Amino acid sequence: MSYQGDIAEDATIIFSFNTVDADGDPITFAGPPTFTCYKDGNLVQDATGITSSIDHDSVTGFHKITVDSSSAAFYATGSDYSVVVVSGTVDTKSMAGIVVGEFSIENRYMRGTNSAALASDYTSARAGYLDNINGHTAQTGDTFAQLPSLFSNLSINTAGEVTVGANNDKTGYTASTVTDKTGYSISGSITTLDGLNDPTAATIADSVWDEARSAHTTAGTFGEGLASVQGNVTGSVGSVAGNVDGSVGSVAGNVTGSVGSVAGNVDGSVGSVAGNVDGSVGSVAGNVDGSVGSVASSGLDTVLDQAAAIDTGLTIRQCLRYCAAALFGQVSGAASTTITIRNGGTDTANRIVASVDADGNRTSVTLS
Repeated sequence: MSYQGDIAEDATIIFSFNTVDADGDPITFAGPPTFTCYKDGNLVQDATGITSSIDHDSVTGFHKITVDSSSAAFYATGSDYSVVVVSGTVDTKSMAGIVVGEFSIENRYMRGTNSAALASDYTSARAGYLDNINGHTAQTGDTFAQLPSLFSNLSINTAGEVTVGANNDKTGYTASTVTDKTGYSISGSITTLDGLNDPTAATIADSVWDEARSAHTTAGTFGEGLASVQGNVTGSVGSVAGNVDGSVGSVAGNVTGSVGSVAGNVDGSVGSVAGNVDGSVGSVAGNVDGSVGSVASSGLDTVLDQAAAIDTGLTIRQCLRYCAAALFGQVSGAASTTITIRNGGTDTANRIVASVDADGNRTSVTLS
């Protein structure tokens, strides 16, 4: 039996004990033993919260006891406890009544010289004792008669708020929330001040581009110059539009010659071009009509026959042919494994030949 120590309230304590035979060799219990716990050496006992591991970790004669003091009100502070065997036989001998371990719950905590338990709740009376221990006279209320010189300018109101008076040396202070910043200054580089966040380039750029032009009117500054340029560009656009409208009307009125003649004589301003036009608008129109028809036919063929326009190896023209066949062409072999679809409309050629399985799923397709 051994004393296992003074534990905190509701804590769990674990200890071990051994069993040996008459020769001192390890031996186990003849059957599962039972245990109980006695309190303060009296007749009150309780087995609640006690668990055992006999031959713990398969080691003969080595047993573990666990007591959970939070399991019952029986376990209380200021008391001593003994764990005892209720039933169990070792080497034909009954172990009933053998104490296997003892402990206490907060019954041996250290006490101070003033006989007040240091583990108890802190009170204003004990503050005086602590002040005396530190060489200070006991304080009452919020008046502090003896404080180190570093704190001589501190004052504390009834709400517990601390105010720093005229103290230029702030060494050793850490301010979490300071309402009055008067008298404080911050020194150091941007890399040594923990409370500063470096602005990113994107943040600076957004602030510049989103700044109102109206806020920059000082003559000679870049901001004023950019605002002035923007205003002038807006006005100039209107004036350019007006001039263009007038010029177009003038050119139209002066066109009396052929386009071919214009192409040969253009080597000056629009005004001189208008003066040199010498031909028939009618002939130009005729030539343009013919050219447009030719260009349109050639351009459409190029588009329809562009390689891989729809998919690899498939032009737009081919795609349209296969779609027409699938929609309008005659079908044969629908009940077999080979389905043939003719070209739509003329019925002159096989356009799609597909091999299918018994469920109608296409396994191969030939296009022509």
